[in-house]
Amino acid sequence: MGNINNDDNNGSDGNNYSHGNNYSNGNNYSDGNNHSNGNNYSHGNNHSYGNNRSRGNNYSNGNNFSDGNNRSNGNNFSDGNNFSDGNNCSHGNNHSLFLHNCRGTHKCVFCYDKEGIAYSLFNQKYDEDSGFKLLKNITNILDGWLPYTTNYKELQEKGWNTNYTESNEYVKEYITNDDCPYTKQYHDAWSRLDNTKKQALWDYIKSQDWLPADRLETFTKITGIKLDNGGVENPKEIIFNNCKYIRSD
Repeated sequence: MGNINNDDNNGSDGNNYSHGNNYSNGNNYSDGNNHSNGNNYSHGNNHSYGNNRSRGNNYSNGNNFSDGNNRSNGNNFSDGNNFSDGNNCSHGNNHSLFLHNCRGTHKCVFCYDKEGIAYSLFNQKYDEDSGFKLLKNITNILDGWLPYTTNYKELQEKGWNTNYTESNEYVKEYITNDDCPYTKQYHDAWSRLDNTKKQALWDYIKSQDWLPADRLETFTKITGIKLDNGGVENPKEIIFNNCKYIRSD
């Protein structure tokens, strides 16, 4: 229903110049998708929504110029990631988050310019248990937020197109950035984090004395976020979303 210039689609509505889709709605110039909605110039995706110029993703949403990801969301110019979210210009990562210009990592968080690392936090290696606790607290503060470089979330909230009209919106980048490693674009995505979460995340990272001394500098290099503590040099405890985070002295 409401498709235009489409062939061989099954149970798929509101597509434009999109062929061979199965139960996939509101795609634009996207072919061979299965149960995947709202993709733009993205082909061969499975159960993956709102991807831009991204191919062969599985259960992966809101990726931009990112191919072959599995259960990985909000990645930018990042290919072949598995259970890895919010990475920028980083390829072949497993269970890793918020990496910038990294390759071949395993269970790493907030690292940049690294290859072949595991269990690393802020560019330094730690044991797996420490990483799990840190990641749990960071994801609790972010509460599902990821640094999407496209308007994926806005279009998701509106619902995917099930009828084609010339006014249909499709997922697109907020800003373009042609210079690898796409720092400007990634920093712009992080700037969209609301100020309360920015401050809570900054304060939490600052309070973790067991992390590298330059952890805040690393965080700023990756995200572009730099804050002060309102005069509090090193808070003993932080309360956010009814959770208390204690400084580890």
